[in-house]
Amino acid sequence: MLLHHWFTGVSKREKLRVFLLSSSCFVVLLILVSPVEHYLFNQKAYADGLSQENLPPASIGNRQASLYLKVNPPVLTTGAAQNPYMQFRLFDANNNQTIQHVTYEITVTRGTSASTREKPLLLDFFHAHNGLVTLKVEPRTGSLTIFGEQDPFLQAWVADPGGNILVKGPLLLEGGLYHFHIEIFSIDN
Repeated sequence: MLLHHWFTGVSKREKLRVFLLSSSCFVVLLILVSPVEHYLFNQKAYADGLSQENLPPASIGNRQASLYLKVNPPVLTTGAAQNPYMQFRLFDANNNQTIQHVTYEITVTRGTSASTREKPLLLDFFHAHNGLVTLKVEPRTGSLTIFGEQDPFLQAWVADPGGNILVKGPLLLEGGLYHFHIEIFSIDN
């Protein structure tokens, strides 16, 4: 009511001046508070495909090679029998056929950044005659041990006929963000 009485005796020009001044003060205040609000309330979330992902295809001759990656379980919890595994499949996106005789170079790191300075939890070559590699993981502290036969030429760990390779060590031992860097080293041989 007091503001209404103040405005009744004031010219339109003065009202406009007060309005513009108060509006500009509001804009300045908004500009000053915005970075603070952004800093305080902007929480980052890293998803990276969560528990499975189909990567976009790349041309290899007349094929469109795409990589499928699955990590199970999707959420790691302590104390529960989870039978964790990591599965890799290279396939032709044109017809969904698995590409045969694939050698993967697989690097797994853990943390919030995919830094090249992080010590990898896993860094090795894996080969599957049928193209599908499933790393059956037995999480435990200590050093990493891979069970299986190695190819004498490439020194890649060769999957059994079902595509499985057993890995024991600090892989999928605790929850968090895992980064996978996969390179296809060879196909069709």
